Amino acid sequence: MKKNQLNSSQKIILIGFILFIFVLSIISTTSNLLKNDAEEAHKNIANIYNKTFSEHLNSNIHNIELFINGLEVIYSENKNEKIIDDYLLKYLRENPYIRSINILDEDIIAKSTNKSNLGLFIVTDEFYPKPLFKKNILRFGNSFAGRDFYEGKEIKDNFEYSNKESLFLPISKVIHIESKDYIVLFALNIEQFLNKYNENLEKELAYIEVLNFNGQVLFSNDANIKIGEKLLNSEILNILNETNSYLGIEKFSLLNKNIISIENIKDYPLSLLLRFNYEKSLENWEEKRLNFLFIISVLLVFIIILILVFIIKNDKTKEKEIETHKTKIESQKRFKILFEQTNLLSFILSEDGKINKINNRALSFLGNQKDTYIDMPLWDLYCFDNECKIWLKKAIRNHENNNIEIEKELIITNLNSEKKYIDITINSIIIDDKKELVLFGKDISEKKEHEQKLRQAYQVFKNAHDGIMITDDKNKIINVNDSFINCTGYKLEEVLNQNPSILRSEKNDNNFYKNMWKELVDNNYWDGEIVNKRKDGTTYVEKLTISAVYNKKNKLTNYIGIFSDISKQKQQEEIIKEKERMLFQQSKMASMGEMLGNIAHQWRQPLSVISVAAGAVKLGHEYEGTYGKKEIIDFLDSINNSTQYLSETIDDFRNFFTHNIENKDFDCVNAINKTLKLLSSDFKYKEINIIFKRVDSDNIFASENEFKQVMMNILNNAKYVLLEKVLTEEKYIFIDVYIENSDINIDILDNAGGIDENIIEKIFEPYFTTKHKSIGTGIGLYMVEEILTKHMNGQISVINENYVYKDVLYAGAKFSIKIPISKNKKD
Repeated sequence: MKKNQLNSSQKIILIGFILFIFVLSIISTTSNLLKNDAEEAHKNIANIYNKTFSEHLNSNIHNIELFINGLEVIYSENKNEKIIDDYLLKYLRENPYIRSINILDEDIIAKSTNKSNLGLFIVTDEFYPKPLFKKNILRFGNSFAGRDFYEGKEIKDNFEYSNKESLFLPISKVIHIESKDYIVLFALNIEQFLNKYNENLEKELAYIEVLNFNGQVLFSNDANIKIGEKLLNSEILNILNETNSYLGIEKFSLLNKNIISIENIKDYPLSLLLRFNYEKSLENWEEKRLNFLFIISVLLVFIIILILVFIIKNDKTKEKEIETHKTKIESQKRFKILFEQTNLLSFILSEDGKINKINNRALSFLGNQKDTYIDMPLWDLYCFDNECKIWLKKAIRNHENNNIEIEKELIITNLNSEKKYIDITINSIIIDDKKELVLFGKDISEKKEHEQKLRQAYQVFKNAHDGIMITDDKNKIINVNDSFINCTGYKLEEVLNQNPSILRSEKNDNNFYKNMWKELVDNNYWDGEIVNKRKDGTTYVEKLTISAVYNKKNKLTNYIGIFSDISKQKQQEEIIKEKERMLFQQSKMASMGEMLGNIAHQWRQPLSVISVAAGAVKLGHEYEGTYGKKEIIDFLDSINNSTQYLSETIDDFRNFFTHNIENKDFDCVNAINKTLKLLSSDFKYKEINIIFKRVDSDNIFASENEFKQVMMNILNNAKYVLLEKVLTEEKYIFIDVYIENSDINIDILDNAGGIDENIIEKIFEPYFTTKHKSIGTGIGLYMVEEILTKHMNGQISVINENYVYKDVLYAGAKFSIKIPISKNKKD
C-alpha cells in the first residue's frame, strides 16, 4: 500500500517538474514576444504622433497657400501700400507659426514684415519641387536658401547658422501682378510648431525632420543632422512612393539605432520623419521585464501547486463534466423553445435533408398537419418550384459530410398560392450528439415590395417632365433629375453639394427669399414663381414648389424642389394682355362714337341759348333802348352759364377717355351718376327712362374709369336692344344698388323682352353680337366681364326676368354685378 502511495507521489513530482520546465520555456518565449510587442507599441506611438504632426503641418501650409492666393487678389485691387502692409502684419499676428512674410522682385526682397530683410538677395531656383509647366506652385527650400535673415545679413555657407536659427521652413510661390511676376517667400516657424508638441516629444526622446521626396533634410531639431543631408535610402523611398508611410527600426549614419515613422504630407511634396531613440525608449521596458519575470515565477510556483491539487482532486473534473452536460441539455431545451416560438419558417433536417421537425410558423405558411411533413425530403415540399427543388437537393447533398452554412433568396408559394420572397439560411448543428441541419426562412416580401416602389419612384424622378432637385437638411444639393439638367444646363456633378443659390438671378430681392424661407419653415411648404439663371447666364421664369421632408422621428432630412419652366407661358400671357388692352381700346373707340352723338345732343340747347342771347345783346347795342341794362346782364349771364356747362361737358368726356387705370377708392353710386350724365342727353332724346330702385352706396377700390366703362357698355347695350324692339309701352332701365355681406351688388334691368335663351350663354364671348355690323363690334360685354373678373375681383351674370311695374307686366334681361367693398373705411 505504501509502495503504491510512493509511486503516486513520484508521478505527481515528475509531472510537476515537467510542467515547471515547460512553463519556463513559455516565459522565455513570451519575454521575447513582449519585447517585440514593446517595439511595435513604440512604432505605433511614433506613427500616431507623426500623423498628428503631418496633418497639422499640412493644414498650416494649406492656409499659407490660401493667403498667398488672397494676397494676389488684394494686390490686383489695391494700390495703397499701407493696406497691403496692414494685411501682411495682421496675418502675421494671427498666425504665430509664421516667422516672416517677404515679397521678392527679381530675387531682391522688396517688401517684408522683417525690416532687416529688405534689399537682401535671395535665390529660390533650388527650391523644391522645380516647376515643369506652371510657375505658380508652392515650393519649399531649406534653411540655407530663402531663409529669414535673423540679423539682416547674407549667409555664404551652412557653418554660419546656429541650430536655433535653422528651425524654420522657407516656402515660396510666384504671383502675377500687373503683367509681372513676384515671389512671395514665407518663413514657417518650425520652433513654434515643435513647441506645440514639445511635451510629448521630450517624453518619448524624439526628434523630427521635414524631408523632400528625395529624402533630403529641409529642417531638423537634432543638432547632429545637417540641413540638405540625404537621410533616407532608396528602399525606404520606394516604400514611401507606394504607401505614403513607413514604420520601422533603422540606424542612420553617425546616429544610434532609431524607431522611425515617416508620413508623406497629404497635399504637398514633403515627408515628415519622427525618430525615437531605440535604446532609451526600451530601457524602461527592460526594468519592467525583470519585474515581469519575477512575478511570473511566483505565479508559476502557485500554478504548479494548483495543478498538483487538481491532479489529486481529479474527481472534481468529473463533476464539472456532469454540470457541463446538464448545461448542454438546458441549451438544447432553450433552442427548442426558440425554434417553436420564432417568427421565422423553421425546419430541423436530418443530414440527408429529411424533415425531422417543423415549427408552427412554417405550418401556418404551408398548411396541413405536422405529421404530413415529417420524414419528407425538404425539396419535395409543394411550395418550391422545380428550380428551387434542384438547388436544395444539390446544396444539402454536397455537404453531407461537412459543416454547412448556406444563404439564398428564394421565391416560394404559400397555402393561398401567393408568391413570397423568402431569405433561406441553412446551418449544421449538433443535437443529442447527432449532426442535424437547421433551416430558417425569413419572409422579405414587404422589403422587396418596398424596394420595387423605390425603383419605380426613382424612374418617376428621373423621367419626370418637371425639374426636380433634392437637398439635404443643410440645403446642399444631393440629386437632380434629367429635366433639371436640360433646363438649367448644369450637370449633376457640377451642382453636387452646392447651395441652390447657384441658380439665383438677382431678379428677386432679399425680401423675396426671406419671405420664402419663412413660409417654408412655418408651413414646410412653399410654391410660387421665381426667376432663376441657367449655366449660360440666361434667365427663365419657373413655377416652383418646395416641400420639407421629415423622417419617422420628425427630424428634417431633405428639401425637394419641383419646378417647370413657364417662360413661354409668361410670354403668352403678355401677348394676351396686349390683345386685351387693344380690345379695351377698341371698345373705348366704339364708345367714342356714341359719345360724339351725346355731345351733339348736349351742346345743341346751350349753343342755341348762346346764339339767342348774343343776338339780343347785339340788337340792344345797335338799337339803344331796345333792352334795359338788367336785361343785357341777364343775356350775358345766360351766355356765361351756357359756356360753363359746355366746359364741364368737355371735362366729363375728356376724363372718361383718359387712359387712367390707377386703382383708388371711389363712391360706386357717384361713378354711376357720372356715367349717366354722359349718356343723359342721348337717353332723354331716345325717351329711355332711368329709374333707381335702391341706392345703398359704398367705396370700391378699383379704376373708376374702368368702372364707368363697364356701366356705359351695359347701359348702351340695353339702349340698343330697347330701340330695336317695337314697343308700345315706355322704355325703362332699372338700376338697383344694394349692399349684401361685404359686396356691392348692382342689378341693371330693362324691359326689352329679354335675350334669346339659345344665345344667352354666348353674350360675353369676344366678337359675339346681335347688332348690325355697322353699329356693333361684339367686344363690349366681353370687356365688361374681363374688367370685372380680372381687374376688380368681381362677378357678372345675366338672366331673363319677368316683373311688374306700375301694374304692367314686363320682361327683360337683368345684368347682376357683384364687387367687393373697399377695405379702406369710407370717410
